[in-house]
Amino acid sequence: METQPNEKYNVIMPESTDQALCVMIDRPISDGYSENFLPRVDKMIEIHGEIRVLIYFKVFQGWEEDAARHDMRAFAEYAKKFKKTCSRQSTRK
Repeated sequence: METQPNEKYNVIMPESTDQALCVMIDRPISDGYSENFLPRVDKMIEIHGEIRVLIYFKVFQGWEEDAARHDMRAFAEYAKKFKKTCSRQSTRK
């Protein structure tokens, strides 16, 4: 299930595979990411025991308050399962 640019969540990029999740951040990170992002992470960890993540910050607008708290909690829980993580900010203006 990929999100489309007009949806409320940040986009799961088509470059994602069953072992690597690629996310484009182009809107504020909302609490709904736990419905969109975390189930994919859980499935990858269940199948492979680890996950690789690429986060492309096209336009980083921060977190909504509840999402920031949940993100910190999720990172603490999942950090040991990340094999490789890459984040990249757009240089386009």
